[in-house]
Amino acid sequence: TSYPTYTDYVAQMNEFVAVHPTIARLENIGTTPGSAAGTHDLLFIVLSDNVASDEAEPRLMYTSSMHGNEIAGYPSMLNLIDHLIEAYNDSGNSDYGKAQALINGAEIWINPLANPDGTYRTTNSNVNSAIRGNANAIDLNRNYPAPDGTLHPDGESYQYETTQFMNLADTYHFVLAANFHGGEEVFN
Repeated sequence: TSYPTYTDYVAQMNEFVAVHPTIARLENIGTTPGSAAGTHDLLFIVLSDNVASDEAEPRLMYTSSMHGNEIAGYPSMLNLIDHLIEAYNDSGNSDYGKAQALINGAEIWINPLANPDGTYRTTNSNVNSAIRGNANAIDLNRNYPAPDGTLHPDGESYQYETTQFMNLADTYHFVLAANFHGGEEVFN
């Protein structure tokens, strides 16, 4: 099995919505400045039982692959979206009740690929040239404000991807967020 091409990734994200429009919507929080492979969209699938409404429900955010070369979470997040949708729609699925409770009781935002410019650095056909940083070789994980209030702990200006995710968090006030990395056995 190989990682999807960038085109396949975008098609799969759109297909989730096309096939399940009552519980899934696609959110594009911005288009990156681009790598040698071109510009890329920062995409989320939002899952909710009233996906077109702003309900008084907790919002949960899951992202993956902030480091462009740590992409084990990338297909895992695609599988999570698929599993939640399938379980929600199949009363015979062993996770039916859990999926129903999650999608009916929360708004779940899932972004499988937080650093597409780093992952698809030189080509959109494969991930063989993936790097840790974004197109500017900046480590996005070190580009957010620090818990002590330091605005630019990495000494770099905020990158486009960083500002888009910070704006999203300021707008939607997620009650829980997790970013999946690869390469180490660490839980943050």
